Amino acid sequence: ITTVILTFEDGAGATLTFTAKDLDGPGGNPVEVDTIRLAANTEYTVTPQYLDESKTPAEDITEEVKEEDVEHLICYAVSGSIFDPSITQDTDADGNIFGLNTEISTLSAGSGTLRHTLKHEPDKSVANPCATGETDVEIDFPVVVN
Repeated sequence: ITTVILTFEDGAGATLTFTAKDLDGPGGNPVEVDTIRLAANTEYTVTPQYLDESKTPAEDITEEVKEEDVEHLICYAVSGSIFDPSITQDTDADGNIFGLNTEISTLSAGSGTLRHTLKHEPDKSVANPCATGETDVEIDFPVVVN
């Protein structure tokens, strides 16, 4: 996965897109990460897209993650007092958390970080499944809420 695209949609249908790219992989050039800019006191549905842009044409890996939802988990961790700490995630075919569509709400204006992690084969039955399994990709997006 060279590219993670996060799409935020609010209740009024407005869509915002933010990208993180690491085209040359670990150890090369730094990851290019957009700053996420959101409105205060707003609920968003966040949907990720995963690309491998080392290939031409780029390969969209998102469909594979969807098809293998039982074997994957999309995690979000927030820092700063700009987010409501309760995050609602959709479920996989077994009824366990998955996270392809996640509800995140902003609070007051400020700044912080949103960590996006895609896990492979996590143990979804434990208290903190995001601490299990193999990490396919993990990106810290800076966030500004106005």
